[in-house]
Amino acid sequence: MPLVDKIEAGGLTVSELETVIAKKLEKYVKEPVVSVFVKEYRSQQISVLGSVKDPRVYYATGQKYLLDMLSLAGGLKPDAGSVCIIQRKPKPIPGKRNR
Repeated sequence: MPLVDKIEAGGLTVSELETVIAKKLEKYVKEPVVSVFVKEYRSQQISVLGSVKDPRVYYATGQKYLLDMLSLAGGLKPDAGSVCIIQRKPKPIPGKRNR
């Protein structure tokens, strides 16, 4: 965007990026309204483990829901229980060692 120069979007949510762009445009436009649309999300690794037909690591782009991932893994086995645990990779805390 020529008016606002380069903007580092990495690590920002869509809402945060909209706010950053709007603030930079305030020099040129009164009350700018900015909308950001994410065309494609970066590929991410998602492990599906447990009582599914094909447990392994899947590479996914875009937003995926639990049912999407269970479907990719071939569905549940007949002996699958009724509990599902979703775990996100913990973010490291700056200045502390992760063990």
